[in-house]
Amino acid sequence: AISNVLNKRTINHELFISRVDEEICGGCGTCVKTCIFNASTIDTARHLSVIDYERCRGCGNCVTSCPTGARDLKSYTKDFLLSSIDILSKFKANGSPKILYFACEGCGYPAIDYAAYEQVNYPASYLPLRVKCGGRIDTQLILEAFRRGFDGVVVCVCKEGHCRNIVGNIDLGRRANLFREILRSRGIDPERLLILGVSPCEGSKCINKAMEHFANLK
Repeated sequence: AISNVLNKRTINHELFISRVDEEICGGCGTCVKTCIFNASTIDTARHLSVIDYERCRGCGNCVTSCPTGARDLKSYTKDFLLSSIDILSKFKANGSPKILYFACEGCGYPAIDYAAYEQVNYPASYLPLRVKCGGRIDTQLILEAFRRGFDGVVVCVCKEGHCRNIVGNIDLGRRANLFREILRSRGIDPERLLILGVSPCEGSKCINKAMEHFANLK
């Protein structure tokens, strides 16, 4: 199979990174300030954001920060995440607390996988949703989860200093207080949002801390 690929004159590889909707981009430059990889610039002639495809990592920080909603990822798009929340919300929990796990590709999702390797038992109503990076999680996704009937939301991200996208978990932490204020204003207990920093081999921590937290909350 490798030989067949290498014998081709050209190899096309799609980059699942960020994109710009030029119809609604205002050229404000927020994405430029947000991107740690310097992958965003402003085309001053057209007043539009431009992506350097060789630098973009597709972490989603620019998507979360864009005030007009002009940025999105090519994978894990906003529509995909919202429809996934809708699908998972239809799970019948049969009296158990229904918890949505946002789990980043770097550490969160591997930790949940590792929990199975460690034979950690947890309720089927703890439902994982894979995201590119903690930096992609915004208030819209969390509010949608509660609107759809989830009892709690867990965001599993890399520990500080270990984020694959350098500052994704830090940016998430900076927004955490905003998340909680918005939940409080909607009459939702802000403690129903739990942010966990884990490593890929901390499956039991990823699950057990959340189970303990929501048992106390209940």
